Amino acid sequence: MFNNIKKAAFTLAEVMITLGIIGVVAAMTIPNLMNEYREQVWATTLKKNYSTMVTMCERMLAEENVSNANETKLYAALVAQNSTNIQTALSQYLKLKNPAAWYSGFGYTSHSSYRYTAPDGAFVYITYYNSSYPFYISIDVNANEMPNSTGQDRFAYMLDRKCNYQHAISNTFTENFRNVMNNNWRIPD
Repeated sequence: MFNNIKKAAFTLAEVMITLGIIGVVAAMTIPNLMNEYREQVWATTLKKNYSTMVTMCERMLAEENVSNANETKLYAALVAQNSTNIQTALSQYLKLKNPAAWYSGFGYTSHSSYRYTAPDGAFVYITYYNSSYPFYISIDVNANEMPNSTGQDRFAYMLDRKCNYQHAISNTFTENFRNVMNNNWRIPD
């Protein structure tokens, strides 16, 4: 009675060909998915940092009862390059992962930057630019990891005396930040 039932099955060759095709498709799509994910993480880190710095600046104005950012303790400490006062001012408003330190060579200013590590691991560099644009902030969203390339994981922006974003100088770092901000916080290809 059961002898007449024909059993349907795939041959080993058919299964191997199907698995090979799936493997080729996966090999072609996974790197793109990983790149998109990495860029989204970087853009999110950049946006979060920007928001944190604007909030910090606005809190400084309110808590120090001053009308301009160039009247804050942080600005005075940056101009004087007083590490202790910078650390104290930043610690009031930010969670610093590691002690901050002076750093030279990131961004396009004639001043050294004060670098700290954000809780998400990003390196944030802050310095003064001038009294109209008190804070020049550079960020390496993935710290020492590669590619360390401007416009991919390294950006810069400026805040004016009222803690608003300003595109006051044009360089590769600030242009790329503006592009990401104008692209709905997505890193352009």
